[in-house]
Amino acid sequence: MSPPPIAFSHLNGKVAIVTGASEAMGRATALCLASHGAFISLVFSSESSSLEADGLATEINSSSSSSSSASIPRAITIRADISDPDAVRAIFDLTEQNFKSRAHIVFHSAGIIDPNYYSVSSTPLAVFDSINPRKSFLMLQEAANRVVVSGEGRIILLHSWLVENQLDNWLYAASMNSIQAMIKALASELQEKRIRVNCISTGPEKTGCIGFFVAYLSSAVGQWINGQILQP
Repeated sequence: MSPPPIAFSHLNGKVAIVTGASEAMGRATALCLASHGAFISLVFSSESSSLEADGLATEINSSSSSSSSASIPRAITIRADISDPDAVRAIFDLTEQNFKSRAHIVFHSAGIIDPNYYSVSSTPLAVFDSINPRKSFLMLQEAANRVVVSGEGRIILLHSWLVENQLDNWLYAASMNSIQAMIKALASELQEKRIRVNCISTGPEKTGCIGFFVAYLSSAVGQWINGQILQP
């Protein structure tokens, strides 16, 4: 069931960075935020995702052409390897250059599962290093130093409830637990700056609701929520 439509007017003119924008949940989030007037950096990682990302940017820009400045598109695409610190910094640099503003909202989807199931004793070090905690850490760290402060900054991560329900994939479960710990620690660190940090834990069946929850957390009505692991 989709949530009831609510107009989050507070999001109009805000700038958001959305990773995994070519995937279902990232796409749903970008479309929802854009529908409430936000400017969006659509971040994708692979060449094979470029058509989806470009198509999403075209869809957003076409639907908002009447309300957006002719010189500033409502959405841009950024291809980046977010396991690379320089690439993560470039995401924020390009966002600021294009929209003439720091990001107000950073949404990072951390729910990529390695298709291989490894035992602890057989996991290659390269695989261990490449799974979600590194990417999430880099996005959280850069966002903590770059998002708008004074009550408007929002950092939101998405991961799957499989952290509780798929323990046979220990690598994914371990990475998700580390992300939850990072969320709670960063929320405490940034509280004085009034930057809210939260995590949405859900499954693929809730794709239609994700955009709503991100918009809610990003708006003024969600400013009281901080350091939480939310399960829609």
